[in-house]
Amino acid sequence: MHDHVPLISLKKKWFLSAIFIFLSLVALKPFLFTQIFNRACAYVAYPLYDDAIRQYKKCVFLNKNSDDAWDWLGYAYKGRGDVMEAIETYEDAIRINPDNRKARFSLGMIYVMNKDFNAAVKHFNYIVAMGKENEVTLSLISYHRSSCEMLITCFERLGNAAELKRAIDVTLKFYPDNAKAKGKLLKIKGT
Repeated sequence: MHDHVPLISLKKKWFLSAIFIFLSLVALKPFLFTQIFNRACAYVAYPLYDDAIRQYKKCVFLNKNSDDAWDWLGYAYKGRGDVMEAIETYEDAIRINPDNRKARFSLGMIYVMNKDFNAAVKHFNYIVAMGKENEVTLSLISYHRSSCEMLITCFERLGNAAELKRAIDVTLKFYPDNAKAKGKLLKIKGT
């Protein structure tokens, strides 16, 4: 005699198995993201940019809201020499999070390197308008301070004396001991 498993019982088992697999993947997602992200960072350290790009793309797929994944993907494109892809990646990062200081600063720097100072000013001004970083979010670099200084450079290159003076004043307001701003101010007053 054959044992017949009712069809309802098989469907129930398959359904419960599918739910278990789905929940397992959801629970593992942060772990997978961290492992892939760390592998990508290792590739960047040995400038294996193509491998890093593949890994960072996986990270963005797993978590499209990860500022770090977007920022490093842009960095890897830039390292590979693919400036247009880097620009597009940083712009995508800014669309997802307009307050992503690192992406804005990196994008501004690419524009400075390409001598598109007007495009760079837009991003540096945005960062300055956000205000200084607090101690918790402050990384190795102050994007606020660096953006203040880059605005001075951009307006100087653009030959815009009024905006240059404003950028110097803003920089000195936030950073009274800033040597670059003090030097430019003395140069302006001396002429």
